[in-house]
Amino acid sequence: MLTAPTPTGAGWEATLRVSVRTMPHLLDHALNAQRPGWPDDADRRPVVAATTTVRLMMDAAERASGRIAVGLADARFDAWLPAAPAREVAVTIAPVGPDRLLVTFAGYASAQVVVADRYPASRPARWPVDPAAEQPPIISARDFYRERWMFHGPAFQGVTALLGHSAHGVRAVLTGTRAPGSLLDAAGQLLGYWIRTQARDGLVLFPVRIGGVRLYGPEPAPGTPVTCQAWVTWLDDQWVHAHLQLVDGAEVWAEVEGWVDRRFGLDPALDEALRHPDRHPFALAQPGGWVRVTEQWPDLATRELVLGSVTGAAERADHDATPPPARRAWLLRRIAAKDAVRTRLWAAGHGPLFPAELHVTDAMTGTAGAGSTGAGSTGAGSAGAATTVAGAHGGALAPFALSVAHDAGLAVAIARPATPASGGVGIALARIDPADAGPPHPPGPPHPPAGPSRLDRSGRGGPSRGPAAAPARRGRPG
Repeated sequence: MLTAPTPTGAGWEATLRVSVRTMPHLLDHALNAQRPGWPDDADRRPVVAATTTVRLMMDAAERASGRIAVGLADARFDAWLPAAPAREVAVTIAPVGPDRLLVTFAGYASAQVVVADRYPASRPARWPVDPAAEQPPIISARDFYRERWMFHGPAFQGVTALLGHSAHGVRAVLTGTRAPGSLLDAAGQLLGYWIRTQARDGLVLFPVRIGGVRLYGPEPAPGTPVTCQAWVTWLDDQWVHAHLQLVDGAEVWAEVEGWVDRRFGLDPALDEALRHPDRHPFALAQPGGWVRVTEQWPDLATRELVLGSVTGAAERADHDATPPPARRAWLLRRIAAKDAVRTRLWAAGHGPLFPAELHVTDAMTGTAGAGSTGAGSTGAGSAGAATTVAGAHGGALAPFALSVAHDAGLAVAIARPATPASGGVGIALARIDPADAGPPHPPGPPHPPAGPSRLDRSGRGGPSRGPAAAPARRGRPG
């Protein structure tokens, strides 16, 4: 993983080799769930945990200085460090003061590591606990992972018992594994539990900074139960700030000051889809068998989370080759196409189906105006088809007739099983200006509706303001 540091004029340099082969535990720190046996590790998006980065930085400082890492200051995590495909990261280690070394993983993270000849001779007192101010856990530690409140696999499933929470923090029993940094990672995961007891949105958290870490002894051996108390000092729409104390037996092992998580602004309606993408769609099913999806992510970082959840590697390469102004429509159209097919399959009794198991080919990548539509069918590959869906990595998928349309911030799709007698399907979007609406019809006999009622962007029926979707089945003339 980390090569031996070599001296330079300004300190030392080394190379960090990151891959799932050299660091197999990172397969249990993968952001995206995929079906068992999925052949492309990149689709799982395994990344180096922030606390694994901390441990590797401490290892680098210890190997360069020949001393013990007893703490860390101003750790910054600038970007996720993927483990698939494999990569090499330049590491620099430079003295920045007495007993301090600045360790930098170029392009990804940096921190000042505090080194000493021995651990501190004394330890701080344990933080007080007021059980009367706590509420009992709302989920078990087992379900904490099984329900994917945390995405972590076994090597990072270190929360073994939740003890209680309050408006200001949470307590739990943690158990580290052999994965580097797993014990501190489990401590940070407690904030992911706490936010779900206190908020209805912004429930996805990732660490971006740690103000300081103080270690008072060697890390407890894997399997040792450690009590952790997290004390939240600040919460707003974007950030969670907390301090953490980890106690081994009766003695404090570590304290973390200024753990900062960023809150990702994912719409609460997408929470189940992000946690269980094999069972829940990102698009909203509509009466009449079509689906609609709107941009429910407010920034690029959150959109990237959704992109990783719904696409495979080949699709992401296509996304990256798409001009940036067209990428919003690119993603919405693929979500709509996949969920139009998935909702049909689920309704027919199909089992779990991840979005990446379907590969969408879409000829329409531009920011088309209102009324644009693409139509295509899986399997047969109709001439001139704009949008098709096939099973990824050789997966079997019955033919579907498919149509997709989009406008600014909105995509709709409709899918039907394709048979020789069924013909195609079509769906379109049209902008309706309320000023162009005519006067109300005079009272008269009722008429049967010509098709599904139009919906506004909230999904409720009634007069439309903005694009309206109108699905129309295209059959054989006659």
